[in-house]
Amino acid sequence: MDSSKQVPQPALRDETSFEILVTGYLFFSFDMADF
Repeated sequence: MDSSKQVPQPALRDETSFEILVTGYLFFSFDMADF
C-alpha cells in the first residue's frame, strides 16, 4: 500500500509545475499585451 501511495505524489508535483509554468507564461503574455 505504501508503494501505491508514493505513485500519485510525483504526478501531483508534475501538475503543479505545469500549472506554474502556464500561469507564468499567461502572466508574461498579459503583461506584454497590457504594455
